[in-house]
Order: sequence, then C-alpha cells, then structure tokens
Amino acid sequence: MLWLAAAVAALCSGILVVWETRASLLWDMVLYLEWLESGCGYWGVRKSAKELCAKWLCSSDSLSLYMTDFDVVVVGAGPAGATSALRLGQAGARALLIEKAKEFPREKPCGGGITSRALVRFPYLKEVFAEIDVNPIGRVYLESPDGSHAVHEQEEPMMHLVRRWEFDAAMFRRAAAVVPVEMGTTIRTLTMKADGVELEATDGRVFTAKLVIGADSANSLIARHAGLRV
Repeated sequence: MLWLAAAVAALCSGILVVWETRASLLWDMVLYLEWLESGCGYWGVRKSAKELCAKWLCSSDSLSLYMTDFDVVVVGAGPAGATSALRLGQAGARALLIEKAKEFPREKPCGGGITSRALVRFPYLKEVFAEIDVNPIGRVYLESPDGSHAVHEQEEPMMHLVRRWEFDAAMFRRAAAVVPVEMGTTIRTLTMKADGVELEATDGRVFTAKLVIGADSANSLIARHAGLRV
C-alpha cells in the first residue's frame, strides 16, 4: 500500500499549491481521507495529511478565500483597526481585517506617542512593548506662542514613544493570528443596506457584513461614504 501513501501525500501537497483557486478541494481531500480511515491506506500518512488539511482549512489564513460575508469588516490595520480585529476575533466574531498596504512592517511617519492610560485600558500592550524599542517619558516642557512655559515631571512615565512601523507591525501580528486578513486591498465604495453594509474593493471584489469599522486614517473613505464626514 506504499503507492497509496505516496499518492495521498502528493495529492495533499498539490492541493496546498493550488489553494488560492481551488480551496474547496480541501473538503474533498478531508472526506477522502475519512474514507481511507475505514481500512485502506497507510495510517501514518493519512492521519498526518488529514490533520494538516483540516488545520489549514479552519485557519484564519484560508477563511477569506471563499467567505465574503462577515459579522464585521474592519477597514485599516493600524493600531485602531488591529485592536478592533483582535478583540472581535477573541470574542468569536466572524471578522475580516482589510489593509491597503501589501505587507507589514510598512513605513508610517505619524507620531508614536502612547499615554500610560492606554496600558490600563489595553494591558496586552505591555507584551507589545517588550518586543519593540520604547522610550518612556516622565518629564515634559510646554511652551506657548507668547513665550510662557511650564514643566511637568513625575516618577512614573506619563507616555511612551514608539516607532510606528515597529508598533503597528506588532499589533498587526496579533490581529492576524485570530482573524483573516486581506492585504493590498483598497476599498472603493461603501453601500449601506437594510441588513448591513456592502464594500467594494478596487479589484472588483465585494464584501458584506452586518457592521463595518472604519479605521482607515483621518481621511477615512468609510466615514465619508457613511455620511459621517463631508
């Protein structure tokens, strides 16, 4: 039965190569391996192949291949979007995170000041800080246009300075571990429906959800199309 073991291994490998266009074949593979368990084939190969295919099929990386309807779509994978997606994924919601950048880390010239109060609201940020360079600030000098000034100093840091490209990437990794992500995807239009929202990407794909979170910068397209900003 060694020929059957080799065939199963090759078939599973082949499916993983073409997963982008034939993700549904994985279901056939899992069912076929179930049949093999009834008494045919080589146990070691069929067991490991079945577990591999089932694990991949249920992973967040594969979900967005054939799912276009979600509970929540989060547009923008910066700190706000990544945090939203992370919490949604942890709560078990069917959420999708969409980001126009093709990869993380990506350059981000925006300021990287995080108040210490954020650590109380989001305790896991301490884990993020342990992965990146952080400059705690305990003394600040403030000066007004007329020259008057004030100095505030305290023992505990009042804020923490980070490099956005490092911080954002660390936050993104956590979100991508619990929800599917569409990288290099730009949303072109948002349409409000009676039962939710419809989002069309520039590549023509359409995503639907009960709720959308617009975390796509200060110039948010989501906010404009939702009528929240002119």
